[in-house]
Amino acid sequence: MKNITIKAIGWIFIAALIVTGAVSVVTQSVSLTNIATIREAWVRFEIGRSDKTRAINALRRELGYGGLIHSFKNFVLRRDDSTIENVEVNKGAALSAIALYRSLGTETEEEEALVIIESVIDAYEQALRKAQILAKEGKTAIEIDGQ
Repeated sequence: MKNITIKAIGWIFIAALIVTGAVSVVTQSVSLTNIATIREAWVRFEIGRSDKTRAINALRRELGYGGLIHSFKNFVLRRDDSTIENVEVNKGAALSAIALYRSLGTETEEEEALVIIESVIDAYEQALRKAQILAKEGKTAIEIDGQ
């Protein structure tokens, strides 16, 4: 150590600064790349989640109040053929919402729930056909509802 000159110490110091700067640049570059990757993944996740939420909301709207079930009950109560069209429109929109949800990717539990919902839609369609026959036979709303 006694033979090291100030000039050599200066070069060692400059080399250390260059190595430290290079390490800093590489670390920052890797960090920025990782941050960009995480940001892209998060955006894809958020888009998928918001699309699924929209599909669920559409499904609720098409099945619930003002939707398929409500229109079915209106037909039973009023035996008015114009409400049948509403049931059909709501059914188509509900099945479209289910298809949209599926297209976004589903887990096993989600798929099972979608299958159950589709079976409920099918049951309402069958019940509507039966209710139409009973209405043509002159049955009352209470008699139709009993069936």
